[in-house]
Amino acid sequence: MKMKVYKRWLKSAVFTALALFGMSNAAFADLNTIMSVSGGYVAGGTSAITFTMTINSGTVEYASLVTLTLPAGWSGTFDPGSVGSGACAIGAGVVCQQGGQVLIIGDPTCAPDDGCGPWANGTFTITVNVTAPASASGAQSIGWLVEGDGFGCGACSCGAWTCDSGSLSIAQLLCEITCPTDIVVANDPGQCEAFVS
Repeated sequence: MKMKVYKRWLKSAVFTALALFGMSNAAFADLNTIMSVSGGYVAGGTSAITFTMTINSGTVEYASLVTLTLPAGWSGTFDPGSVGSGACAIGAGVVCQQGGQVLIIGDPTCAPDDGCGPWANGTFTITVNVTAPASASGAQSIGWLVEGDGFGCGACSCGAWTCDSGSLSIAQLLCEITCPTDIVVANDPGQCEAFVS
């Protein structure tokens, strides 16, 4: 961990020095976030949807907060498997806000510009259990905002830190089948059956 932090500080110092001499736009940190979603929703029910987030920063910016804005009348919670300590570069955040239309996960301060966010370069998944009203129909849009930790950031896209945003579309499912975890398959010779309890 110390070596990783040392390399980050060294890289930041080089970028800052270059920027002071006008040789680089390094004072403008980036996240270069790519966000996608899989799964769909069932009107009047609860469904699991998974967001795949790729951070590809060319500077030393890490992501500190992820905000998901569901359609009006929807609510959601983070799947426990997507939640972590929120520590620097750990790859999973703490729940900052859930249970309503706006869901936020991130570093332990639940604020951007903390100096060392939980998501460094890499690909991460965040699963959310969403409840859609019975009146929902057709494709629906979910807004997303990823905010950086402000490490070495000058005049960035969100002030003292950088951010990326967009929206993703999820489709309506006719139904969702959830299998239990306790499926027993009989594999004795000549048998072909499964027991679900």
